[in-house]
Amino acid sequence: QVGEIDKALASCSKCLSIFEKLTCEQGIADSNRMLAVIHWRTGRCDKALEYNHRALKIYRELGGHETELSWIYNNTGAIHVVNGDVFIALDFYRKYLFIVERNGDKSSIAHGLMNLGYVYHWMGEFEKAREHYKKALDVLNSIDTEVNTDSQISSIIYPYINLLIEEN
Repeated sequence: QVGEIDKALASCSKCLSIFEKLTCEQGIADSNRMLAVIHWRTGRCDKALEYNHRALKIYRELGGHETELSWIYNNTGAIHVVNGDVFIALDFYRKYLFIVERNGDKSSIAHGLMNLGYVYHWMGEFEKAREHYKKALDVLNSIDTEVNTDSQISSIIYPYINLLIEEN
């Protein structure tokens, strides 16, 4: 809903302004990250990248914000996929996967592998795509079934099935 998006954008912009006046770097980074998400969801990819890069710079300077960095890497990868910059997307998705693997978050690992599979699929590198989709499914299957949701499995199964169809 456009009205809600406008409200979210106004609220986040106001928060950013307040944090900038207070020189609260954490708040500035968080606000930039949220503004990036809003712009990405509304199709303003250039603005989203701008806010993501600002947030990345601050989080790196602050140190110790791996979770936030991983979110930005993942979202920036998605933006580059939309823009057709697949090699840049691969780089950001690999950075995302590196962090979540180090932290042992299996659900996020599966998500990262699926994203890489999707990019390889899009590039026509079907063997690499299949390998990443399969790894993502294996990771999800290793998670306690109560944690594993149908939507997580579906997000990998559907692209995997499309790949198999395209190959035949």
